[in-house]
Amino acid sequence: MNENSARVRKALPSESSSIESIHRNAFPKHFICDWLFVSPLVSRYISKVIEDADMNQKYPEFFTATLTGNLAGYVNAKFYGECLSINYLAVAPEFQRQGIAKQMLAYLLAECQKHHIEKISLDVDINNQIALSLYKKMGYEVKCCKFLYEVPIDYFCTHKCSFEVKNWLEAEAWQYSYGFSYIMLSINNSDILKIGRLGKAYWRIPDYSCLEDDRLTYALKLIDPNRNKIFVRSDQIILALPKQPIKFLKMEKKL
Repeated sequence: MNENSARVRKALPSESSSIESIHRNAFPKHFICDWLFVSPLVSRYISKVIEDADMNQKYPEFFTATLTGNLAGYVNAKFYGECLSINYLAVAPEFQRQGIAKQMLAYLLAECQKHHIEKISLDVDINNQIALSLYKKMGYEVKCCKFLYEVPIDYFCTHKCSFEVKNWLEAEAWQYSYGFSYIMLSINNSDILKIGRLGKAYWRIPDYSCLEDDRLTYALKLIDPNRNKIFVRSDQIILALPKQPIKFLKMEKKL
């Protein structure tokens, strides 16, 4: 591998469109739908995150690597307690196999040591052998397997219920501004669930146990009858669901 020295730093708001472009070129569709990149307005959101210190929660989420004056890659990462979670790392096609990803990981490692963070975690597609090899060489170990399901909402039965969206005006403002949002949904005056709306077609459910109560799908159909697919993550294979899952490996590096 011919490694060139890249400059890794906090991302600039003006780089948001380039970050989006690198992401869409690097990842297949299911990675895009799993997060906010399904939104056609994601660049606006990335720019907002970068420039708004409050949304960063004292630590920037986006970093970029530049080489010969060009944006070569980006990484999205965030502190959660004593752990740094790497959500996405991508390198532009023309800069791959030049050590860019390795240099971005090294930058994050130095940031963790600066902030006295105990470990770094990430998820990687089980079929991405190049990424798996890199992470293992840099000391990351596989901890478990995770599963992502894409399920048609019509697969589930529906029972009538009473429901209320607790943050409707705020959620609508986010949906208009960024193309995605979260609704806080109360069913039968009981539990409040945080449900994601991605793009025009997808709901994102926090965990599979929510789907076992089909009153949820009744509520979601009435809120938006045109939204017809659900994404759900699970720590185990769900035999009741009709499609094969996308498999991820959770990896960790202790510092």
